[in-house]
Amino acid sequence: MIRRMTILIALSLAGVQICSGQAALSVTPAYAVITRDAPHGTFTLRNEGTEGVEVVISARYGVIATDNQSTDVMLGEGGMLGDLTEKLLFFPDRCVLAPGDERVVRFLVDDVAAADEKAFITLMHFEMRERGAPSLEQVPVVASALSIVYNLVTPLVFVNGISQPILNARAVRAAPGELVLELSALNAWPFLGGVSVVQEDAAIGRVETAVYTRRRVTIPLLPGPLPDAVTLTFDTRYTGMAAEVRRQLIAPPSVTLNLVP
Repeated sequence: MIRRMTILIALSLAGVQICSGQAALSVTPAYAVITRDAPHGTFTLRNEGTEGVEVVISARYGVIATDNQSTDVMLGEGGMLGDLTEKLLFFPDRCVLAPGDERVVRFLVDDVAAADEKAFITLMHFEMRERGAPSLEQVPVVASALSIVYNLVTPLVFVNGISQPILNARAVRAAPGELVLELSALNAWPFLGGVSVVQEDAAIGRVETAVYTRRRVTIPLLPGPLPDAVTLTFDTRYTGMAAEVRRQLIAPPSVTLNLVP
């Protein structure tokens, strides 16, 4: 049997979707951050296509990070973040969706009182399987359907305590109109929020990002000559972030960055 796996990283803040021919699956929200005050939540699966789909749900320790200039799913590692898969309960772990159907996947962090005061992460995998027709050009002995496996990957973060991430910043490329940064987390708290580039007390660019271990971000800058140095300031304004979660997040300290080679 021929088997192909496609992984889609949940980068859209509103939701993510797999589309393949007549098969389509959407998952909302595209990420989740929960706290010990409300250590539970839901994901909603919807079949947006015209064919029925089977979805297998699993949780795996890992992060979404920038490695060698590409943004990838890194399984089995999470920097200083704890492994949430050991504490996570969710239901169901498998479902079949007819066209237009929805299914709610509920999750809960178990034994919150015993958890260390830090952040934990898991990547929720929503695996959709599609089978094509057998190829008429294959000989009967080896003829088989083409099996294609698609994965949506959605970060689920549990923040246990009041968090203040510490970030290191490195300028990868600086040019008029654009600044490319590599941000690295230096403690056991992830960062989800805005990064602003400030010159002489005025913001000349801002972007939203999530940094679990390391992330490369591109920040568009206002027109004008590139300054010799800038200050990076951080905030907790992140699209889709619940107000009760934001109250437990403290923005990282600002960073001064020299852009002169």
